[in-house]
Amino acid sequence: MTGECRMSKFKCRMQFTSVKRLLVAFALTVILSTTVSRDVQADEKFESEPYRVLVSVAFDNDAGLSRDYRLATLQDLTDVIDRSYGSMWQVDVVENGWLFPASDVGLQRVTLEHFKSQVITAQYDKAFLLTIEMAGSRLSVSGRQWDAATRSVGPIGSAETFDRRDLAATAADVIDRMFQPVLTVERVEGNKVTLRMQAGRHSPADPKAAQVQPGDVIQPFFRYLDDKLAVRRIQTLPWTYLIADSIDGGRVKCSLVSGLRSPLSSSRRRSVDVIALRVRPHFDSTRLKLVPQGIPSKPLIGYSVEAVEKRNANDKPKGDPLKQVTDRRGAVDIPTMTDGPLLWLYIRSGESLLSRVPFVPGIVQTETIQLPDDSIRLAVEGNTDLLMIRLVDTVARRAVLIARARILAREGDWKHVDEQVAKIEKLPVIKEFESELTLIRVPALEAAVRDKNRFAEANVNHICTRVSGLIKRYLDQAPVRTLKTDIAELRKLDKEDKRLLKEE
Repeated sequence: MTGECRMSKFKCRMQFTSVKRLLVAFALTVILSTTVSRDVQADEKFESEPYRVLVSVAFDNDAGLSRDYRLATLQDLTDVIDRSYGSMWQVDVVENGWLFPASDVGLQRVTLEHFKSQVITAQYDKAFLLTIEMAGSRLSVSGRQWDAATRSVGPIGSAETFDRRDLAATAADVIDRMFQPVLTVERVEGNKVTLRMQAGRHSPADPKAAQVQPGDVIQPFFRYLDDKLAVRRIQTLPWTYLIADSIDGGRVKCSLVSGLRSPLSSSRRRSVDVIALRVRPHFDSTRLKLVPQGIPSKPLIGYSVEAVEKRNANDKPKGDPLKQVTDRRGAVDIPTMTDGPLLWLYIRSGESLLSRVPFVPGIVQTETIQLPDDSIRLAVEGNTDLLMIRLVDTVARRAVLIARARILAREGDWKHVDEQVAKIEKLPVIKEFESELTLIRVPALEAAVRDKNRFAEANVNHICTRVSGLIKRYLDQAPVRTLKTDIAELRKLDKEDKRLLKEE
């Protein structure tokens, strides 16, 4: 009976364990299915939700901009926007009463905090701040976009018209140029990325107002969230772009082009959102400034910058590269391309390639590239060049002395042969040059490790390894050993000839 009780208890424990495992598996299945369902619902809501847009228009105090004309302009602008975007936008067009002055100057002064203090940003996804100025018969429209997804204020866009009836259409054109559609990353497979567009299920009333078109450039961002899913920090992905290949409803299939390794992960974390904005060049060029890492105030002068027009790093260039050298401010101007917006930049210090990154000029006026500190490499290169000069001199002197010794040995002038051999033996050998090379290599590597400069560390090792190979190649003692062997044989033959002569 005792054995049967024990077996019964064992069976009960096994059954309880099995039931417990089934319950845990069921709970996990429910949790995972609920999470997936929520993600799908969130994506569908994102595609179905129209943009909540505010257009705030500030008119200057010109007498030609009467109250009735301003009200009519606001209504006309509302109608033009509705005819362009339809249900894709829920727009409020209002007259601005807080921007001063109502001009480019006022727009340039607007900061993100200033904007947020005047607008209830929680009610909108986008806000466009426009100014309308009148000078004679010319009407100037300027504007900036505020974006909720990235919490940023964009550059100023502007246009002009001389027809008062076209003012609303001109303002709408400025808004269209500034508008940056918002997308989220749905799937990453290698260098192919699928995005979802906000309001992607809403077709614009005007086909020209489509959010994304094939060939458009899209920039991804990371949004870091806190425990309450509020945005804590936004990080731009440097030197990373998505090129739109095809659009199917609210989904956009793109090609990933980046100077980084695996910039977008295929896994999704709850604390990180990956969003993207479609961008288009606003400026004729971008001023590119080169500085060392960690020292933004130090310009890198005389560095070579080569701009190559192509999509991927290994593609064949479409035309001749644009080659420039940084000026005394460490800067070059990269013009905006008309055929294809994407370029690849190759930045060199001398023959050393410091950076290779994709770049779209014209999106911003200025851009800074932080490059690895090249001073360690340059110092090592200078010291090894001096060492190579001594090596070349030593090799040349040894060759001359070996040639003289051979000539003297054939003439039987053994006294001077010994003098030449003694001079050869006094010349520096491989061990001495390697010791000097070590004195160059070790402090440079220590400095590179201390500065966490892997680029310099790799270059120092490459340079010193190459020089070490040259030292071993050109200071090989085989020619000296061969010379001594030949001299010994000639000396032996000479002695034998002299002995024979004496016997005769």
